[in-house]
Amino acid sequence: MTSINSGISREDDDTWELLKENKVIVPESIKKILNDLNFSGIRALAKVNESSVMIEEYIRDVLGDPDVLEIMNKEEKLQIFGSIFSRCPSKFKLSPGHKVTFQILSEVCKEIVQRWTIICKVKQRQSMGVPSGKIRLYSNLKKSEKI
Repeated sequence: MTSINSGISREDDDTWELLKENKVIVPESIKKILNDLNFSGIRALAKVNESSVMIEEYIRDVLGDPDVLEIMNKEEKLQIFGSIFSRCPSKFKLSPGHKVTFQILSEVCKEIVQRWTIICKVKQRQSMGVPSGKIRLYSNLKKSEKI
């Protein structure tokens, strides 16, 4: 059988590691779903909550298409549709737990992007010769925020 998606890239591994450092636990099944749907990187994952309906429809309508199901093995069906829907993918729905995980994932990714933006702006100001009081802000951010 041909695999739907052969694996997670190094960049995606780094993304999941960064989320883990920020105390976000993402089950392997959700990582698999997001990877198969090409959600890659913090900025894309920040939009996951807003896209959850599209994710559900894509999984049900596209990955649940009989022609696509034909090339999936049993393990892939379990990973994508879960134990409840692996035998009836046409009825697939995201569980309440998936939806909450997507919400948390989105919120934390947005926070990470915001921190990066602040640090980039401070670094830019620092390189332009901004007064030292502003530079202290960067030093404090760097000490208190693990990026």
